[in-house]
Formats: sequence, structure tokens, C-alpha cells
Amino acid sequence: MRECTVKKVRRSGPGGQHRNKVETGVRIRHEPTGTEAEASESRSAEINRKAAVQRLRVKLALEAREPVPEDYRPSELLAGRIRGGRIAVNPSHPDFPALLAEVMDV
Repeated sequence: MRECTVKKVRRSGPGGQHRNKVETGVRIRHEPTGTEAEASESRSAEINRKAAVQRLRVKLALEAREPVPEDYRPSELLAGRIRGGRIAVNPSHPDFPALLAEVMDV
């Protein structure tokens, strides 16, 4: 988050007069990569901020690739999620972006 710019935005849509007067939407930009994520579906700025952070983490996991060392071994996080040759993790789980990044690199 130290490398990100957080901006509150106003969005139209359901929510009536309250939504039209307050800036509860959140847009986050990761400055080194220019990757952005946004959330504005809730009336709560805090809920929107959490959703935007999760979306940004997923976008960064998909876009930022790193070379895999020849002596690669799965991290403890990934190894603990492999069951029956499959990776078991819910996309809404906080560890999902980290697991996705590791799998995409491999």
C-alpha cells in the first residue's frame, strides 16, 4: 500500500441521493506498474476500499511475472493448499492473489 495512491470517487447508480452526494467509491493505483482497481458497489467506503485492494492484488498477480529459479520448490502456503493434485482455494480468500501469482510464475 506504500506504493499506491488511493482516491475516493463518486459513482452513479442505485443508492439514491446519499450515493450521489458522497464519495464512497475507491480507486487504487499501484504507482510502479500503473495498475488500477476500483470498487463502488457498496455504500461503505471501507467495504469498497477492501474490495479495491483485493482486486488490485489479483490484477498485480496476473500482470507482474517473475522468472522461476531452477531449484524452485512450492512455498509453504501453496504446498498446504495442494490436495489430490489440485489447488484448493476460494477466490475470495485473502491468500488467493499470492497463490495465483506463484502458480502463474511457475
